[in-house]
Amino acid sequence: MIIRKYAERDLPEIIRIWNEVVEEGIAFPQEELLNLKSGAEFFAAQSYTAVAEEDGKIYGLYILHHFSLIGILSKLSGILAEHKIGIFAVSTYNTDYILVKEENFERALSVLNSEGYLVV
Repeated sequence: MIIRKYAERDLPEIIRIWNEVVEEGIAFPQEELLNLKSGAEFFAAQSYTAVAEEDGKIYGLYILHHFSLIGILSKLSGILAEHKIGIFAVSTYNTDYILVKEENFERALSVLNSEGYLVV
């Protein structure tokens, strides 16, 4: 599997993946489905959009959002704190990471999934 910057030819597939997440109600803060025009604008406006591809098939995407999206780290860390799961948070210029102890990993995934978040 390779991770690479998305290309225009990838738009139909990454829009399908994105809309699937939105339809399942696990997107934050996106609620509107993307079409080819709005999808092209949305992905081009991000700091970086990449796809996970193998044998010509796209299996996932990765987006570095702009700073206009706020509160995500706060929300996720609050949920984990409510369940007594300690975290180590690392914030960079354009990405936040939440690390948990190995023995809490499965429980953290379960808690976040039960709250409607998809961890990839």
